[in-house]
Amino acid sequence: PGGGFQICEINSRTPHNAIIFSAYKHGALQELLGPEHTIDTAGEMNDMLGSVLGLFDPGLPIHLVRDRDELERQEFAFLAEKKTRLCPKLVSVSDLRLKPDPSSPTGCALYCGCQGVGENEQQLERVHQIALSLFTDEFSLLPQDMLRYLAKTGVNYIRTTLLVNDERFLGIVLQEVEKLVNKQKILTPEAGEIPRKGIVPTILPGSPELKSKQLGTKNDYILKASRQSRGRGHVLGEELSEEEWEVHLLNMQDPIIRADTTSYVLQPYVRQPKFDIIVDKTRTVPGIPNTTLATGYALYTTSPALFTDGEEKLERIHQVGFQLFLDEYRSLAPEMRQHLALYGGNDVRSMLLVHGKRLLGIIHQELDALVTKYRVLTEEQADLLRKGVIITIIPGSRELQQLIDLHYQGKLSKDDYILKSVRSSRGAGILFSDELSVSEWEGILNSQKTPELSRDRTLYVIQPIIKQAEQEMFLDEEIGTQTCQQVGTYHVANGKFLGLGAWRAAVSDQRTWNMATGQAWKLGSMVMLHE
Repeated sequence: PGGGFQICEINSRTPHNAIIFSAYKHGALQELLGPEHTIDTAGEMNDMLGSVLGLFDPGLPIHLVRDRDELERQEFAFLAEKKTRLCPKLVSVSDLRLKPDPSSPTGCALYCGCQGVGENEQQLERVHQIALSLFTDEFSLLPQDMLRYLAKTGVNYIRTTLLVNDERFLGIVLQEVEKLVNKQKILTPEAGEIPRKGIVPTILPGSPELKSKQLGTKNDYILKASRQSRGRGHVLGEELSEEEWEVHLLNMQDPIIRADTTSYVLQPYVRQPKFDIIVDKTRTVPGIPNTTLATGYALYTTSPALFTDGEEKLERIHQVGFQLFLDEYRSLAPEMRQHLALYGGNDVRSMLLVHGKRLLGIIHQELDALVTKYRVLTEEQADLLRKGVIITIIPGSRELQQLIDLHYQGKLSKDDYILKSVRSSRGAGILFSDELSVSEWEGILNSQKTPELSRDRTLYVIQPIIKQAEQEMFLDEEIGTQTCQQVGTYHVANGKFLGLGAWRAAVSDQRTWNMATGQAWKLGSMVMLHE
């Protein structure tokens, strides 16, 4: 550190993290600068990429272990496959198996279960080298013998993850500098000054610094939860009342980490300088005129190399798949949306209509016409849909008015219904009517009489609450058996039913759950064969 820079956190949870992104940016900038330049990149791409891959044996498969971590790690996978011709595999904690192996220095060998295969040894895949992408608390999911094995064989050292990644580590370094200079003689006085100046003062729970230091105003500090990642658990002093601030300082007198309390470190709140940055969202995926296509345009994306000889490099896009939330389509220009509607692999209309919550209500409304008027369905097929699709009341519909009338007549209970916001996903915007007051419930009902979508209000569909069947399931080694509910899925692609998908299981006291929150377990589907 120098020139006013200070270290405020260390991220050592994974061995790949953002290094690969940084390396590619340095490479692109180096190419942009050319052979003659007065400034240089702050890192060398090949050195950075080589150091990451140097952690692994290029002749053996790589397994990446994660649990709640949702990042795809595609950049690392592409890089490793390009260099070793072996594509790393993502596995979860529950996939790992430790088996006795007399030939191993540890007396054990690590395996992972192959997809769709049972658990006997002949159906397990040997794990030769492993990188852990676990949050600190997820190590508790692993049994002790596996932790001991991974401590010796994991590419990223567990102690580095648990100690160096801990927010308290910087405070410990600052506490030890004087001993490292005067007692152990490991650092010179000059070397000791570097961490003193280069590390943001970090006050530990129960430390002498906490008791002796005159802290001043709370607005000058930030509290950071120990053993957290990705900014979770940060509390700004300026957002606390004086009473809350005093409680946090009082709790910090205890240095012991306990499962039921959050332990914090205290740092000065560094106010970063601000810069204005020009962002052009349309530049990454430009449309270029092409009279041979129905839209009059062809789609391109910019190359990572950015520029060569002053010209931007473009790569032609022939087919594209979307992974966008519905509101994100607004960031695309109208002509771009028109082009993608014709050439996207997953039809935009499917996402905007089929995914839009209201479609199930529209299906119920159209069943009679599909049988008697258009003769697309038989009466038996229509009955299957009536029984198999949950009643869904959509805004502005006759069914909504009937529901409102029954409510005011006292013939139904609001507590039997759930409201789901239109065009939302991953459980966002779901309201349980038993958690609403009568006035809130009536206000929402009356606001749904107008069906038009607009940005300044939320549209809901209304469905009866389904009481899911409960069963005892063993999902957590620490907690043991828990009462759980399950929600199933089935998959359709390209107009064809493909089969049953995963079941999501969650503890019954959770009212909604999805895989994105990390609060549910994914279970496979099996069917009973009849002779």
